[in-house]
Order: sequence, then structure tokens, then C-alpha cells
Amino acid sequence: MRIVSYTRTTSCFPGEEIPANVITAQNERIRKYVEKHGWKIAGKYSDRKKDQSENTSFERLLQDGVQRKFDAVIVDSIFRAGKDLWSAREVLLQTFHFAGIWFIVVEDDFISVGKSNEEAEAYFNQKYSVMRKENIRYRVNQRNRNGILSWNDVKYGYRLTEDYQLAVDEDTAPVVKRMFELCAGGMTPKEIAVLFTKEEIPIPLVSRGMNVKIDHPYQWNRLKVRRLLDKTVYIGHWSKVVQGEVMNFTNEPIVEEDVFQKVQDYLASIATHAKPPRQKHPYTGLVCDKDFGFCLRLRKTRSGVLYFAFASVPPHYEGNTQLLLSDLETQLRSAMSREKEKAERIAVRIREEGTEKKREILSQMQDAFKNSAKMLAERQKSRMETYRSYSSGKISELDMKEEEERYQNAVSSLENIFQEYFTKRERIETAINENNPWLQLFLTWDPAQILDRETLLKYISRITLDHMQIATIEFTHTEWYMELPDDWRK
Repeated sequence: MRIVSYTRTTSCFPGEEIPANVITAQNERIRKYVEKHGWKIAGKYSDRKKDQSENTSFERLLQDGVQRKFDAVIVDSIFRAGKDLWSAREVLLQTFHFAGIWFIVVEDDFISVGKSNEEAEAYFNQKYSVMRKENIRYRVNQRNRNGILSWNDVKYGYRLTEDYQLAVDEDTAPVVKRMFELCAGGMTPKEIAVLFTKEEIPIPLVSRGMNVKIDHPYQWNRLKVRRLLDKTVYIGHWSKVVQGEVMNFTNEPIVEEDVFQKVQDYLASIATHAKPPRQKHPYTGLVCDKDFGFCLRLRKTRSGVLYFAFASVPPHYEGNTQLLLSDLETQLRSAMSREKEKAERIAVRIREEGTEKKREILSQMQDAFKNSAKMLAERQKSRMETYRSYSSGKISELDMKEEEERYQNAVSSLENIFQEYFTKRERIETAINENNPWLQLFLTWDPAQILDRETLLKYISRITLDHMQIATIEFTHTEWYMELPDDWRK
């Protein structure tokens, strides 16, 4: 498969900066991705000018693609695959992919090999959605950086001016000031809420002028008051988070800072903390019964001995009804020590045989992949011949559509093979490696470790009991152990 790369200095993603080494960085990421999949780069195209309209190499890429000088083009990001996303779609999707030339995007790990036109188009639609959301976020951030507020930023006690700033509202600001003075004088938020309700002072929702029916326009409560007493906007500054970015603003204060601080100190002194939640025992959600599920409880005898038992013994149940915690932990430690021994043996094999074993497995997989790719290439060749015959008027549109349908059926049958190959290859690279998650986990196991909640969740997924005897212990990351060669595991 002849693969070429395309890189670009500018990006169509809103607000994205241009690093000094932007081309070098793209080439490096492409190089690593290509090596990972066992491919080679046959040629490079690059638009290096810091000009959004620059398109020289991109147009040459298009011309060479039409002349079938390559089979696939790889880019680092779809947002640097042309002067804009529409150009990238027109060339990579509507011209190349529709004609059987694949495109690969490193950033999204997207490979159009074996994908239908609809699937490739769905990828672009998803990227359009991402860019639309980012455009909105970018415009909002720009407005906020310029100090331009919106109706949603209006706080009780303020109004929005014609130049989109907060100004003190003559009708509601006195209510805010009085609220702080009452609280500083010793009234609780609940007492203030009762007073305001009695005096029929409109709640904040009324002041916003929303076109909705408010059933109780004068019904204040403790939370309504408490939320207002926390806001620093009343002493002249506040902030908000927009798409993860903190924006700071200033405005005219309503309350003096010493009064605000006095209120905060008073609220802290009268705060009532909820009772701390009842501590769950370390095995909660981990130990279950094979037939009856999570109906077991950890209980304690009068002498302080801990044991597992049913919350209520199931009807017609026969057999043991209790399991000492000490017995369970003895068996659990033994099983985890055996897992550690396996990990130590596997680690030795990886160091001594890992490289060769991995090469052997990947070589077998690659042979199968090449055969599938050859079959797909032959189908593609037939498809292009039909397309040329249609373009020259030798066959009808119906004939071309029938050939396209046959091609898509062939592609669908090979698609799973391609996907399975790429997925399996990545997993083999991770499994036969000293960074195998299962291996790393159990090499760190220390039999002297305390079996607290954190340790149990780190190593154990589930402990299943059968008549109060351990039936199975499911360890975390076992799926990575199962990826190891069969002869190693035996």
C-alpha cells in the first residue's frame, strides 16, 4: 500500500495556535503511527506558509491522487488536512475515498480502510459537530475576555446595561443590602426568608422578568437567601467558568467588604454539618453469593469476631450460613500470592523471549492481513475499471451502481478482519510488554499489605461465594493476562 503524508502550518480549528515546530511535530507523530502499523511513507506533501489560504501542496496532492500515484494519504489532524474542513471533506472524502483512495487521521486513530462511504462521511459529520461547538465556545470566551456579559450573567440586585455590563438595580439592590445587614446583625437565613415572605418581597426569579408562571412569587426559603449571601459580586468581583476556563469580572459593589466578611464568619459559626455517612466495610460490593447476589453482610460476634452472613437466610437454603472474615482473607492472600508468582514468571519470559515472541505473533497476523488487503485491492481495481467505463460512456449508471454494490458487499465482509487486525496488534504490543497492566499490578503485590478498601479495589473485581466457600476470585486487569501467549500461561 503506497501511503503519502500531508502536513500543514495553519489549522482551521478555532483559536488553535501555531507552534514553532508545527510541521516537525506533525511529521513525528505520523512517523510513529506509521511504524506502529508496519507501514512506510512513500512521499510527503506540506504547506508551510503561515497563510490560511495557502493550498499549493494540497492541490498537488489532489492532482497526484486523481492520477492514482498513491493508495492512501495520512494526516496528523483533520483540522490540518486543508485550508478548512470543507476542503478536507471535498478531497479526502468526496474525491479520494469515493474513488477507493483511503485517508488516515493520526489524532483520531481513524483509518478509512474498509469503511463504507457512509461511515467515512459520518466521521466528517462528527468533526463538523466538534468544530461548531468549539466555534460557539470560542466566541463566548472572546466576548467574556472583552468584558461583554450576557443576560445569563445578571445577578439579583443588578441589571444589564446597553453596553453589556452589570449596573446596580435601584429596585432590588436595597433588598440585597438589607439582607446582609440583617444577617450581620444575627438573623439566620431561615429567619430572613420568613421575614421577606411575610413582607411579600418578590423572589429573585420575579426580578429576571422570565415569561413563565411563578406560583409563589413571594415564597422565600433558607436556600434562596443562603445562595445570595455567598456571592462576592456584591462586594465588586466575581468569576465564572466557561468550558473549563475561569473568567474574572469586576462591578460596582452593593455591600461593604467588612459587612460581607462579618456575614461569612457568622454563617460559618452557625453551619450545621450533616452526620458523616456510615462507613462501609472494605468488602462492600466485592463479596457476593453465587446464587443470591449481594445479600451478604459483615457482622460481628459479641467477642468481636467478624464474619459474613446472609442478611436473611434464603428459603430452603441448606449448607453453611457463615464465613469468618479471617478465613476469607487467608484464602484471598494465598490466591494473590499465586498471582504474583505467575507475574514474576511472565516477567522473566518477556525479558528473555518477549521481542521474538511478539515478532512471531505479529508476523502471522500480518500475513493474514496482507492476504485480505490484496483481495480488497483486487476488488478496488475492478471498481475503478467500472468507474472509468462509466465515465467514458461504455456502461450505464445502473451497471456502475451494481458494481458499487458488489464492491461494498466485499468491503463489508473484509471490514471486520481489518478492524480486528489493528485492535489485536495494539493489544499484543501492550500485553507482551513489561508495561502489561496485569503484570505491573501483581508485581507490586506485597503479602504484608493491609487489605483495606483501597487495596481491595486495586486488585479485586469480585469474590463469589458458594455455600459460604470461595468459588471464584476475579482479579482486575485479568483481560491483559489472557492476551499473553497460551504456552506462557500454561
